[in-house]
Amino acid sequence: MASLIFRDRTVPLDGEAITNLGNNPYQKAVLDFCKEWISGKADFVIKTSGSTGTPKSITLTREQMLISALSTGKALDCRAGTRALLALNPEYIAGMMMLVRTMVLDWDLYVTAPAANPFRDLSQNELDFASLVPLQVSAALEESPEALEQCRTIIIGGAPISPGLELKLRKLKNKIYATFGMTETVTHIALRRVNGPDPSPEFRVLDGVQISLDDRGCLVVSGPVTGGLPVVTNDLVTLTGPDTFSWQGRIDRVINSGGVKVHPEAVEQQLFEAAPELPELFVTGEPDETLGHKVVLVVEGTRTEPLEQAIHKAMTTLPPYHRPRTVYFVEKFKRSPTGKVLREGSWG
Repeated sequence: MASLIFRDRTVPLDGEAITNLGNNPYQKAVLDFCKEWISGKADFVIKTSGSTGTPKSITLTREQMLISALSTGKALDCRAGTRALLALNPEYIAGMMMLVRTMVLDWDLYVTAPAANPFRDLSQNELDFASLVPLQVSAALEESPEALEQCRTIIIGGAPISPGLELKLRKLKNKIYATFGMTETVTHIALRRVNGPDPSPEFRVLDGVQISLDDRGCLVVSGPVTGGLPVVTNDLVTLTGPDTFSWQGRIDRVINSGGVKVHPEAVEQQLFEAAPELPELFVTGEPDETLGHKVVLVVEGTRTEPLEQAIHKAMTTLPPYHRPRTVYFVEKFKRSPTGKVLREGSWG
């Protein structure tokens, strides 16, 4: 039988009445959704995070969410009795689907309020599965690396994993996957192994998912999880097989600098490969009278001479038009409710 395990009590999800736990708004949101699911509710209105545009609400069907949960369970071999961790907001799709998986697959779900390091106050470390955002993984690596590694399988979504973080994760012995997905696809529709003997730069789609490209070179996703309708993304990808692809970046972030198309994500990747110790950063464009737009680098943290030297050394590995012309330092990036860096709101 599925159950929710809070700090002070366990709540069986057996279809009987669920009692709210005091006035804690996070616990209330968790239990309210479980009540709706158990009651047989057919459609769910879900908020998007707004990290790639104006926040909006979309409607997903119970059938779509059921298919997604079953696909994840099959792909990652998470069977009945799996001990999972909920450390995400249940009002957004990633946290919500942890609850659906728990009820559909008969898991035991340890519930902790979202925090930078969800393992800090977690007495139960022997977990089988967790879904986290990169910010949480990074904090856990710094403060609770043993607890993080003891979790058998971890999926990371909500934002791309920085190359620097990925290099650190390759040293861990558990199974860690990057995910590709969005609210419209009911979280992830593809996984990429980050560590282990065969880490991969390619995403592999889950069973039943079909992928193709539109005329811009952007990914189109369809299948039962999308209700049979195509979901057109703004993600530039290279199809490497009928069920695999490599992610290049977002088309709405491409910088045209002097007639050269620069993919910010590719520049970020190369900077981290040259200097893995660099802090959180992103590349974007800024209007320029000569080039149309110039490439600039925005770095989180305080400007120091050693950091400037590391950045300069890393930038020498870039082709001329890909090399940032200006470097900005921002004390703290703004982030979405799901932990994704809001590039447009973090500088300028």
